[in-house]
Amino acid sequence: MRLSLLCLLVVFAPLGPRPAHAQSAGLPYAVPETALPPILRVEARQPAAAGHALQLAQPEEGRPALWLVAGGVAGGGVGMIAGMFIGGVLDGPADEDCIDFCFGPGLILGTLVGETAGIALGVHLANGRRGSLPIGMLASAGMLVLGGLIALEAPEVILVLPAAQIIGAIRAERITGR
Repeated sequence: MRLSLLCLLVVFAPLGPRPAHAQSAGLPYAVPETALPPILRVEARQPAAAGHALQLAQPEEGRPALWLVAGGVAGGGVGMIAGMFIGGVLDGPADEDCIDFCFGPGLILGTLVGETAGIALGVHLANGRRGSLPIGMLASAGMLVLGGLIALEAPEVILVLPAAQIIGAIRAERITGR
């Protein structure tokens, strides 16, 4: 249980709000300057001129997050169905003596791959193709793998796994779209 909580904390910590001193210095996380080795210390930036204040106050470029979430949900659903169909076709016809679940691993793997790629593609298209699609797919696949590893110990994590994939794809899209 401790391992799963630690992994969830590591995954979702970058998504939380940043303290004011970390935002003003441009740091992604609140790290004290003295904790860093001298080679990693960031030079103090000059305050922005009055003309740049308006540019700093503007929100990030791209569509609102609700559009990206809707794109991720729609893309994940379409990708899951397409992957399920392709995986079922690749499995071939079911055995005639089969009574229970009559499909092979292609159906399950196709569903997972289709859903992962569909989420990233849906978020990418909803954002107007501003970010990097391969990085979004890597983020979505990374969340799937990490969630699958955590689910071995805590199966309830599977319930939040699609949401984590959408959040990861949105973050990757926003970061690479700048």
